Amino acid sequence: MPAHGSADVPVRVNPATRLDAGDYGTVTGRLVATGAHGVRVTVPFGVHMEGPSADLTGKGLDRHGDPAADPSSFQLFDDHRDTAKRYTLGYPAAGSTTIRVPLGTYSAAA
Repeated sequence: MPAHGSADVPVRVNPATRLDAGDYGTVTGRLVATGAHGVRVTVPFGVHMEGPSADLTGKGLDRHGDPAADPSSFQLFDDHRDTAKRYTLGYPAAGSTTIRVPLGTYSAAA
């Protein structure tokens, strides 16, 4: 490759690869190329490997059974990790929101 040139090097990650539970998250590495006269170029890369997860849609209804027009919130408790997080219903669509959560057992309170 000439000076100031560039090259494309594809990096492929197979999302179907099974990982141990502790291996999910950010995976990092580096590409190392050696050129003429022993010149080395190192380029770091990283990819986030999401653990087994699912979309969860919460829907809020008013007292007439229609989608709630005003934003409201609910709290989702992760029973396995003993954590909780508050979410808002009504954004971006009236009365609902979709979040991505790790597979597990949850409780909700509104």
